[in-house]
Amino acid sequence: MRLPVQRPTIMAPGARVGRSRRAQRQSLAPGSVTPNATSATTRLRFWRPFPGEVMDVICGETVGAALPVQAYDAVQLLLSGSPVVVMDGVRAGRIVRPGQVQLAAPQESYGVRSIDGATCIMRVLLVGRTTVARLGCVSAKAWSTGGDDERQLVIDDSTAYAELWRLVDDLRRPIAAAHDVPPLLACLARLLSEGSVPPPDHSPRPPLARCGVGVARVRDHLRAHVSESVSLEELATIAGLSKHYLLRAFRCAYGVTPHAFQMRLRLGLAWRMIVDGCSLTRATYDAGFADQSHLTRRFAAAFGLPPARYARLLAVSHGALPDAEHVDAARPEWAAAARSAA
Repeated sequence: MRLPVQRPTIMAPGARVGRSRRAQRQSLAPGSVTPNATSATTRLRFWRPFPGEVMDVICGETVGAALPVQAYDAVQLLLSGSPVVVMDGVRAGRIVRPGQVQLAAPQESYGVRSIDGATCIMRVLLVGRTTVARLGCVSAKAWSTGGDDERQLVIDDSTAYAELWRLVDDLRRPIAAAHDVPPLLACLARLLSEGSVPPPDHSPRPPLARCGVGVARVRDHLRAHVSESVSLEELATIAGLSKHYLLRAFRCAYGVTPHAFQMRLRLGLAWRMIVDGCSLTRATYDAGFADQSHLTRRFAAAFGLPPARYARLLAVSHGALPDAEHVDAARPEWAAAARSAA
């Protein structure tokens, strides 16, 4: 049975959801979820439930009213415990409700804000490209590479939502069970398959976004030169456009300037290197940041935590306990899980 895939409700800046028009303009205007929008009361937690050789998956949980604008070098699945507005930088806002799974391709950016400003629980699963490619569904390759189809979808599947929510609870245990691997893989494959062919989007798009060819060349050049300094003059030459028109067209297509887009790519690269266990020094310079303090400021603004703390949270998976006897007892089970996952 094919599951319904929905385009979430597009909220105009002046739309009413039970508050004043002025409040709606403030909360739903593009860019209103700023990089430092995470309030002081927001609590962020990330953990790696399985050893990397079993599954490249990171779980995250936020208790608060907002998530900063962020983009990961991984497929992103967002679950919310109450209705929220998801901002993607191009559109005004999309409502995502409990029972729906927000699915975003690698490097797709989004920010989240609760509709009424109340505290809610939001859970995120970040699935690495290698794990997505191993799922075996037809659309796995497209989702693992991201491709040219920059996209975010909302899948209306309360069963998959409930299963993922329960699995995140199960994966919080001191030692995650290997029998949780197959149901998680099956649920991910199901969601990615159902999200492979989005319905046609008939909403109007800015005319500048259709000028596409030159903007696409700039996007590809930035992806190929993430850590290098690229001037606006050079990008304008690549696009065959004036600098002023390139800025307008690029912002219409991707919601940010070319410089901000490259910074997003650098943060994604730094995030992936930190997740893979690289030192902060190597991540700093290989991703193109001036120094470690520069990376720390940008990383904390984008992901809500300093990179050093983020690395500490992921340094030891839940499957590795200080008790050597338990670790040794778990190894055969993990080895079997790794073979079944492959």
